[in-house]
Amino acid sequence: MHWAHRVQHRFPDGTLYINLRGYGPDEPATPGDVLGVFLGALGMLPERIPVDLDARMGLYRSVLAGRRVLIVLDNANSPTQVRPLLPGGAGCAVVVTSRADLTGLVISDGATRITVDLMTEREALELVRATVGSHRADAQPEAVAGLVRACARLPLALRIAAGRAAAQPHLTIADLVSEMDSEQGRWEALSADEHTAVRAVFDWSYQRLTSAQARMLRRLGLHPGSEFSVHAAAAVAGVDVATARRLLGALAEGHLIEPIVRDRYRFHDLLHAYAADRADRDDIPTERDQARHVLLEWYAHHVKKAYGTIAPRLFDWLAGAGLDTRACPEIHFSGPAEAWAWVDAELVTMAASVRAAARHGLPRFTVVLASATLAAVSLQGLWDDVFDICDIGMAAARRAGDLTAECQLQVSLACALQCVGRWHEAIDCLRAAAALAHDLGDPGLQAAALSHLGWMCVEQERYADAREHFRSALPLSVGVQNGYLHGFIEYSLGAVETDLDFPDVPSGHTDDVHRAVSCWRVALETFDRTTDPRTAELRTRIFALAEVRRLNGLLSPVGQG
Repeated sequence: MHWAHRVQHRFPDGTLYINLRGYGPDEPATPGDVLGVFLGALGMLPERIPVDLDARMGLYRSVLAGRRVLIVLDNANSPTQVRPLLPGGAGCAVVVTSRADLTGLVISDGATRITVDLMTEREALELVRATVGSHRADAQPEAVAGLVRACARLPLALRIAAGRAAAQPHLTIADLVSEMDSEQGRWEALSADEHTAVRAVFDWSYQRLTSAQARMLRRLGLHPGSEFSVHAAAAVAGVDVATARRLLGALAEGHLIEPIVRDRYRFHDLLHAYAADRADRDDIPTERDQARHVLLEWYAHHVKKAYGTIAPRLFDWLAGAGLDTRACPEIHFSGPAEAWAWVDAELVTMAASVRAAARHGLPRFTVVLASATLAAVSLQGLWDDVFDICDIGMAAARRAGDLTAECQLQVSLACALQCVGRWHEAIDCLRAAAALAHDLGDPGLQAAALSHLGWMCVEQERYADAREHFRSALPLSVGVQNGYLHGFIEYSLGAVETDLDFPDVPSGHTDDVHRAVSCWRVALETFDRTTDPRTAELRTRIFALAEVRRLNGLLSPVGQG
């Protein structure tokens, strides 16, 4: 519309404007009625305007022939509503605005689609400043930024909320943002009148959906994140992938969701809140709860599957790994790279799913989601999320009565505490985990906790303490993970026996070196059997020890095969 105002001077024969009421509380304008209005504006007497639609179209195009007129068709709902209003020849220009994509006009009528995105952060801030006044906005910069976030940078929402603040000088912008923290408060703050309230505007788009499209929108309102895949949408809606893809395409054409890459979409925050609100108001509670359960189980199933594909040897250590889960549709990962790609795309949703499962009383899903999500979130260095997810996961494990999962998550928490330098807390956490594993009669889990304690001591250069922890863990690890944990502890013990500096073995440490070689030989047998990538490194360490002058003639050769 701003563009139309700027270029009016290029059309000396005038401008025709009409609100087609495609989305709104009133009935949409019909092409026949609009043609009657336009013909009157072009100078035709009422008695000379024909009644028949085709006759009106012909007369309209004849009158426009040879003229330069700008035609603005605002708020259209379909190509059918627009086509009769298009001029027949060159010279005129038509601007059509719509919430729909109007793909038919692009395909059949040569229209050029220009998608108007959300306001940028800067544009949104400037709109608020212009509405409430620069002095007031500059005095509350954090509150203004919060208002922009709460309104999701939607111009109508910003105008309503900022207009409310401007009309009530006693109401601080921070107070307004606080009111918008709740769903009810947000909708009330974004209501100006029955025609301009944000919810009413969304309702107009919703009412044009088919029942299947509306149901899909409501189901997407149950999704814990703002971004989702076609497969997740199919799961929560209980439809096949092809049907989900078709329904999502229709919602995207109506600008209720936005495509971002192939088979992935996202909500703007207010539309996500609107979809969730429609689900709460329109769906039967038991059906809504079952759909949410199916979706969270779908994520729990796939985080387990991705974890097992990326780190198959560690899968048994995943808290809740034994939980029986099902997913339809199911995604099949061809290998670790594909599984990692899925995790990267879904990481924000995985974290949101942990919180959603806990909030809706699904502790077993919470445990497995938390355990698998921790590894990925830790790699991103998102430590606040890591600690929050650990706490949620352990609380869920206690509610489920799963002490083994609680112990496994304690180990994960200890590793996170270690990464941020909170050594004393990490050590206390691992000691508690080792004690709990002992009480559970789980030697493998106890050995894992003790080996983590050992490596924590190594990082603090407390080698004697590390050696004791590894020696305590060694007999407990026999047979665990097909011998892999035992081999890893032998490897760790061998490293500690040489103070992790094997080329420069001090005099008097020959016994330590002998023990190191003995440990590494056992570890090498395990790593060879399990094709561990550390095999080559281990061979290098043993050969380096063999070159130490004080050991000449004492060590037997190590095979290359």
